[in-house]
Amino acid sequence: MAPDNQPRGQTLSARMKRQPIEVLLRGDDSGGLLALVEMDVPATFAGRPLHVHESWDEAFYALEGELTFQVGEDVMTVGPGTFAFAAREVPHTFANLSGRQARILITLTPAGFEHYLETGRRPPPRTRAVGPTLAASSARAPARKEP
Repeated sequence: MAPDNQPRGQTLSARMKRQPIEVLLRGDDSGGLLALVEMDVPATFAGRPLHVHESWDEAFYALEGELTFQVGEDVMTVGPGTFAFAAREVPHTFANLSGRQARILITLTPAGFEHYLETGRRPPPRTRAVGPTLAASSARAPARKEP
């Protein structure tokens, strides 16, 4: 059942720092299998430190703007229509280094991480940092650009 008498299948809005977050599908509505989140990514979003999740996979789909992803050792700056996948225990992060607003769709499996996104609780459960943010990394080495 959805919290706060929210009917099943409707969206909720939450905020994580300055990024507007909209939970499109909650685990409560998918039997715990999947959560789907849409995020506006401001031009100033330097990204989270490179990190791993012990308990879930994350998939990212760029909707608008330009984003820089790191998944494992691969770093790439991409535009709309690009998909990236980070399996559990694979180091990953993303940032908006473009100077313009961007938007991303994030799939989380199994569900549960959307509760962190809604509350902004730090640190996220079963997550550990393993490196710097992309903004810090990009000062050392430029990212490849997707053709």
